[in-house]
Amino acid sequence: MQINLKNIVLFCCFVVFSQHLFALQLGDIKVNSTQDQKLNASIKLTLSDNESLDDLNPSVASKEAYISRSIDRFDIHSDIKMIIKKTAKGAVLLLSSNLLVKDPFIDLLIQIDSPKGRNYAEYTVLLDPPPPGQEIKKEESKPAPKAVEKPAPKAVEKPAPKAVEKPAPKAVEKP
Repeated sequence: MQINLKNIVLFCCFVVFSQHLFALQLGDIKVNSTQDQKLNASIKLTLSDNESLDDLNPSVASKEAYISRSIDRFDIHSDIKMIIKKTAKGAVLLLSSNLLVKDPFIDLLIQIDSPKGRNYAEYTVLLDPPPPGQEIKKEESKPAPKAVEKPAPKAVEKPAPKAVEKPAPKAVEKP
């Protein structure tokens, strides 16, 4: 009976004191956009008691981090903006982009820097195809600037400098 009571006391101590040890956690991703639309998604964040939202710096992981995990990184990854929003139930990480998502899925590697360290979370975002009848948007791009052709500068013919003939110096003979 002594051993069981000892285990119960240790378990209770662990539960009580471990609440302060929980680190930042990223929950499931919820996607609110479809394929051929701008990305609109959210991820629930769970913070520890002593963590502040102001201390968190979310971003899409670097190219090196993608390469080390053998994940392809495309232009859309550089375009994704992240904002942390406080809610009544905690916090949410909002993801958005200005570029249209053309692929049916995106592999995301989210990086959050905090005073406690750096956290990574990998997500595979599956995008539903556009509903029937929805006009498929083309990539929003600015037209390329037109090349302006300027006439080549005219070659100016300058007369060649005249050679000046100087008399050769006289040789001095030594006696």
